[in-house]
Amino acid sequence: SASGTATPCSTANLCTAGMSRWLGSLSPRRLQTNSGPEGIPTLSGPVQAKSNKLEQDPLLLGYEGGSLEKNCGSENVPGIVPGLSLQVEVTDDNVGNNDAAENEERRGNADLVSNLRLVALAAVLGIFVGAISTTAIWNWRESVASAAPLTGSDNSSMDNSSIAESGNASRHRKPILAPALPSQDKGQPKDKTKHRNCMAHSEFHCLLDPGCRWFSYQGSFGANGSNCPHCEKWFGNQARVTGCRDWDPKVYCHFMIFRGASRWKDSDPRAPWFSDALGKYQVTQCGMDPRYSPRKRMVCDVWCDGAHPAPCYGQPRMVGGSMHGVNYGGRFIPEQFLGLPGTDEILFKGLRQPRDGRKLSLCDVNTSDASLRMTKFLNLNIKEEHFKLMAKLGFSIVRLPLGYWNVIEMPGGGTPRGPAEAVVRWRALQSILPVAKYRMWIDKVFASAKKYGLKVLMDLHGAPGGQSGSQNTGCGCGKDSAYHFPSNPAGIGWNTMLGVRAIEAIARICAHHGETCYGIELLNEPYDPGLGKHSRHHLQSFYHRAIRSARKHLDKEKPLIIFEWAARMWYWRHQKNWFAREDYGRVMFSTHLFMYPNPPTVTQTAARDSFSGGLHSVHEFALHTGYDVLVTEYALNSHGDGRKDDHFDYNRLTDWFIHQFEQFAMGSMVWNFDSFYPAWGPVAKAKIGSGKPVQWQDILKDRCRWEKKNCTDDPWQVNDIGLF
Repeated sequence: SASGTATPCSTANLCTAGMSRWLGSLSPRRLQTNSGPEGIPTLSGPVQAKSNKLEQDPLLLGYEGGSLEKNCGSENVPGIVPGLSLQVEVTDDNVGNNDAAENEERRGNADLVSNLRLVALAAVLGIFVGAISTTAIWNWRESVASAAPLTGSDNSSMDNSSIAESGNASRHRKPILAPALPSQDKGQPKDKTKHRNCMAHSEFHCLLDPGCRWFSYQGSFGANGSNCPHCEKWFGNQARVTGCRDWDPKVYCHFMIFRGASRWKDSDPRAPWFSDALGKYQVTQCGMDPRYSPRKRMVCDVWCDGAHPAPCYGQPRMVGGSMHGVNYGGRFIPEQFLGLPGTDEILFKGLRQPRDGRKLSLCDVNTSDASLRMTKFLNLNIKEEHFKLMAKLGFSIVRLPLGYWNVIEMPGGGTPRGPAEAVVRWRALQSILPVAKYRMWIDKVFASAKKYGLKVLMDLHGAPGGQSGSQNTGCGCGKDSAYHFPSNPAGIGWNTMLGVRAIEAIARICAHHGETCYGIELLNEPYDPGLGKHSRHHLQSFYHRAIRSARKHLDKEKPLIIFEWAARMWYWRHQKNWFAREDYGRVMFSTHLFMYPNPPTVTQTAARDSFSGGLHSVHEFALHTGYDVLVTEYALNSHGDGRKDDHFDYNRLTDWFIHQFEQFAMGSMVWNFDSFYPAWGPVAKAKIGSGKPVQWQDILKDRCRWEKKNCTDDPWQVNDIGLF
């Protein structure tokens, strides 16, 4: 209404309101509502028509979105429900209460009344049909958006435990259960995102609203013909599938473009021309702050879940994205469970296992020959042929985990602050080799990567004091909750400042290696906040200081990456204190996706469904913030023992992983390059289970088809930065 007061919606007052302008002054006839299919009312008899006042007549024409559940207000006028059966009949029944003058008039003007009936019927039907034609696609879109399945999954339901586990599971431990669903987490604000009226007629004005995206067709028209005749056959002048909208790119590419194109008899989703045609449809979006966020672009693509007759799906894919990487873990921070060559035979030889049942860590190598042990171990596990194999299989980036003791010497021979027992172990960790010695092997990694055309993502895997108690920090404490980074409640203590120093040292190394260094991941797997630990408010102070220190040596286009568990990404989505690009440069986010089902998931459907919660959380973050996202660790574990009696299809799962990640992420990196266990080292292993080795070349091939440049190129349009 003009006053802004919202009135409850029903089908009856939707249509009555739409009719009031036409019928209000013609006749005091009444219309009646009767229940139709599934409880939807239909119009067939007397309901008092509203007066012909404009302020009481919320017309429906031109509205883009909404549902019957919303209120009829100036900002939330509902749309028409597709398929609603409208029956309008103006009769002479039920008018016995009209006064005699009116009855006399009706009897004396029967012909006029008949004409008015026809006029009214035609007018109402015209409004109704017109409204359907302009709003049906938006209402249909909302219904499928709420139920859009994970491609390749038979179950799209969001399992509570899936979100908890996939958001919090480290690769080295049983996952810590967080609150079941993000909406049930007391610390998480409810998502009040509502569908927007994205009515702009240009990309520039459309992207001023962070809730809107610009959908465009990149084909050409003209006298010389079209470069995509199939596209014109599918969607004509493209008006129905382009423009400023609030559509989800996943829904757009699959339900609108892919399904619309697949309806034609000559369409073949597996044919190259079909995927090329889908690539003409592009989605452009900005971040939360359009003033400083550059534009990010996606194109529609096709993925088929195996050979024919397996189904195919439409999906969005980042322009310039599709980095495919591998973790080169277990070198500078050895992890006993990986079982790399020399782990037990050299590095941990003769050492007693701790009494508390934890695995041995590098800080336990407190021996007189610790330096010699570490030297032999690194020489055995850092080899040029590893990088040659990565490049041959189609990988484009290597993630290199490092500890703070690899890059900074402690002032005055000191240590991070913490319990006395931990301080002793940290001192042993720092005494194994000097920083200059570690630098030789770090440089060897960069030299080998550069030789074979690979980028390197540097990662602070072990922070001063430990960001968790896991062995992957360099000093396992038996339980993940035993961490001492940051070292005080304000998050600005001694250990935090040492972490900032470590990041600055890593930034110097990154700058030295130029373009071969892709960027820096600022902190690996800080302990899960689900149990009230490691407040993200405290970590924020570390990230702000670390980024500013790194930018002293790196230009603003070099990515600096913040890690977060999938189920906790909502925290950063709802923060007002954003890492504005003009102040902090290019900041990205990363996450890890692991599951430890017990018993193992031995079918494709069960394995895929277990990741539904985590994938959904990361997709929502990427969709609504505009930040670039990387999946810097995922693994093929917990589907069998990897031996010859293991019949799980690891190739299909890997292919599914890659194409799920591509719908929201810049790329992904498998953990790990090698391991004693095939599922934890599927790149170097010749075989996993009874099937073929993972066919990385086939899975990763042609994934940069849309670009005539390297997969690690930036999808952000740098010239678009700063819309004001």
